[in-house]
Amino acid sequence: MSISLLILSISPAFAQLHLKDSIAVKGGKMLRVDDLGNIYVVGRDNSISLFRITGQKFAFNEKSYGAVSNIDASNPLKVLVHYADANMLLILDNTLTEISRINLEQLGVFGLNVVIGTSKMGGFWLYNPISQNLDRYAYNGQKVNGTQLSSLFANIVPIHLFERDQKVYMSLDDGRLMVFDINGTYIYHLPAKLQINGAFQVEAGQIHFVRNDSLVTLNLESLEQKDLPLPTILKGKKKHNGVFVNNTGCYALLPHKILVYHIN
Repeated sequence: MSISLLILSISPAFAQLHLKDSIAVKGGKMLRVDDLGNIYVVGRDNSISLFRITGQKFAFNEKSYGAVSNIDASNPLKVLVHYADANMLLILDNTLTEISRINLEQLGVFGLNVVIGTSKMGGFWLYNPISQNLDRYAYNGQKVNGTQLSSLFANIVPIHLFERDQKVYMSLDDGRLMVFDINGTYIYHLPAKLQINGAFQVEAGQIHFVRNDSLVTLNLESLEQKDLPLPTILKGKKKHNGVFVNNTGCYALLPHKILVYHIN
């Protein structure tokens, strides 16, 4: 089945979510979408399925590393898959074929609160909870640059990390959002009351995320925000990894299907 690529411009007043597509799945626990509109689902058995907008489907399953803690498909040619329990990072291509794997212990990285995100400059960003560093690495594991954060914020617990337009955004478990420049230098943060967490996305100076039972679009300069209520079928459900929103639409993972919405 083909998945339509949704092109969306969010108007000054959010209108309504309209169901565009429904995709059958066997059951999953995590949903991600890349910039092309391809959908990635992590199953309850930790297998990974890729549903391309062309209708093609690919699968990957690494059984020896335990649970998939996160998947970052910001670069669909080099998809990052993090196994926190095993302290391993796998890099997959656009057919979910393994390119390489990195043992994070060899980088001096330990702990379950490690957060990893793709860098558009090549390689990946990594928050190290032991050293409390935010560092950028090349794909071969070589450290490029970074920043020590304990002098600014002690004992933080990052949830999600995302780079866009020469800035790095990192949400914390208390709802704050930290913003860094492309070298990892701290710039500013947004307050906890905004409750930015989950797999947020940043596009054209706006951040898109789910809060309670609404999709929120927040202007990062003016802090003007627009809220759009989720469909009834999604209200009251756990959404941290099950609802993904970006500038192309909203994607929701249910027990046996993915619902794809657009906004107009």
